Amino acid sequence: MLNIKFEYKTFLAYSNFIFNYGLRFSLKIIFFEFKYKNYYKDHTPKHIPNNKLSIKNYDQEKITGYSPTYYYYLNLTKLFFKRKNIKFDNLYDIGFGTGRVLYYLQFLAKNIYGFEISKKLFDIGEKKLKNMINKNKKLELQYMNGLRFSKYKNNSLIFIYDPFTKDDDLNIILNKISRLKNSYLVYANPRFRDHVSQKFKEVFFEKNHNFRGISIFKI
Repeated sequence: MLNIKFEYKTFLAYSNFIFNYGLRFSLKIIFFEFKYKNYYKDHTPKHIPNNKLSIKNYDQEKITGYSPTYYYYLNLTKLFFKRKNIKFDNLYDIGFGTGRVLYYLQFLAKNIYGFEISKKLFDIGEKKLKNMINKNKKLELQYMNGLRFSKYKNNSLIFIYDPFTKDDDLNIILNKISRLKNSYLVYANPRFRDHVSQKFKEVFFEKNHNFRGISIFKI
């Protein structure tokens, strides 16, 4: 009986995943997850709901919970900037979670910055990143609400992975980065893609049948 329940839940999980991402997208995501989880020995959690993230002084209903950025998305980002021969002084990940974005894309920048509001995720990510970020890079991680950070620098890549359920918090970030020069925003699973498109020029977008996918904007 227990096995039947487990198999049923597993079936539902995969069915929901395919429904949300579409078959073509799902297959690509699964392929890259298998490939890079083994390569990076990545055994960090797949999903943590809001009420398990150890978040204080913030409305949990305004965030989407934790899921790691898919390696497929990161590979698309890498290829986009590699083909254009673009590198940055700074890489920022707002909500760095367990660190995937920062260690996978570290070759794009000299200085690596991450902000994380969940103490549980911060502890996991900090431990992993200290081992995986090249010692020649500057690594600065802060346990804080990334909305409070404002000292963004020019020639930067800013990465966000569908962090908010409302666009008002997203606006805080957009306003803070809007005057940056030679900088880009990567928005994975861009729930408010149309909203961001009104402020910045979209230079890349790969999508499925809903808001899942990835957008890259020139600031």
